[in-house]
Amino acid sequence: MGLTEVDGLLVRQVEAGSPAERSGVLIGDVLVSAGETALTTPEALLDALATAGETIGLHIVRGVEETTLEVVLTEQTTQA
Repeated sequence: MGLTEVDGLLVRQVEAGSPAERSGVLIGDVLVSAGETALTTPEALLDALATAGETIGLHIVRGVEETTLEVVLTEQTTQA
């Protein structure tokens, strides 16, 4: 099918309003790495997020395309 075999985590759900959704993560994406951490287990993703600062680069594979999304981890607030 022309797809490259990669190790990573398959996105099965994206929570509405979450940092993942705001950064463009889609159902069906494969999360390959977060920052410098290879993502082969859900725990690896949690560890990478726990030690990240305000943003983290998330390397993904979507179909046959590879890209890196910048995920803003800090809560965004609006001013009235």
